[in-house]
Amino acid sequence: MKRFHSLILLLAVFLVMHLPAVAFAEDRVILTIGDISDRSNSRIDGDDQLGLWQYLEDQLNVEIRFVYLTPEAYATGLASGNLPDIVATNNNLAMILDNGVALNAEPYLAEYVPNMLKGDARLAHDVFRQLGYQGDGFYFFPQKIGYNGIGYSSSYYNRGYIVRWDYYKELGYPPINNEEDYLNVLLQMHANHPFTEEGYPTYLFGTTNFQGYATAFRFELSLDYWAAYKYQNNIFTNEVFDGYVDHEHSMFWTIMEWYNRLYRAGKEDGSFDLDIYSQTSEQYEVKCLRGQYLGLVNGKSSLYSEKIKTDPETLAGYASVPTAAANQYTNVYQLPGLSAN
Repeated sequence: MKRFHSLILLLAVFLVMHLPAVAFAEDRVILTIGDISDRSNSRIDGDDQLGLWQYLEDQLNVEIRFVYLTPEAYATGLASGNLPDIVATNNNLAMILDNGVALNAEPYLAEYVPNMLKGDARLAHDVFRQLGYQGDGFYFFPQKIGYNGIGYSSSYYNRGYIVRWDYYKELGYPPINNEEDYLNVLLQMHANHPFTEEGYPTYLFGTTNFQGYATAFRFELSLDYWAAYKYQNNIFTNEVFDGYVDHEHSMFWTIMEWYNRLYRAGKEDGSFDLDIYSQTSEQYEVKCLRGQYLGLVNGKSSLYSEKIKTDPETLAGYASVPTAAANQYTNVYQLPGLSAN
């Protein structure tokens, strides 16, 4: 389900514009970032495993403080102009402009944020200009542009061909451009590693998703909006397809073909995990944690998180080999700051 993520008020450019002024200050400047939520539901403050907020604080010599606003407090702040330096919101955009609390960063983009005017970001820039006064000025930043997001939990989505990276590297990173390439890579990995280092059997592929969703991102099916079984419509043409009987555009039948190929390739030597159809989610998670699956329907960080505890240089983990279909889908939905997750 697509969710419209928060728009970031253009005051964010204040960070870049004032970098020289604050970088050498003896005391850190306090920068407030507001979110219309309580802390437990915040979209901006969370498990920052990548240390991005700390990195920004160090680079800009600021102390970032998060402010959590109720809808009532936000409305009052809009009326009075008393708001945090940066606010994440998708509400009351017209009032934000009418009350003059948003900065027009258009004059500063070329010098301080030049990449905002190039490639996919340029298209997002043009879209977001329409949120200003009759297209005059750039007052709002989309939350993210042109990438597929970052997973913070032990279970996150990656679109493309998911492989166990350490084993894939051993093969010399062979290109994966289609399902046949993918299956050949998985078979080679299994031939080299029929068991994990701990002695657990390895399997070609693991999944808890039988609807066709993930497979769609290995094909142009990613542009046929959502429904695996029901009617689907192409996001570019609005052409409607019947997911039950239109084999060419069916996510369900496409992924069933993939599982059938896996079964036929691995039924004799046991590399096809028959339990994927009946195991519990807990059993599936344990196999992912052990690294028993050589390919996955969605990425997992649990294996890497476990291995790095004893080997900081480990490459054991799951990573995505991107596909053209996934990139196209991502770029389409990220342009206006929509979530493609």
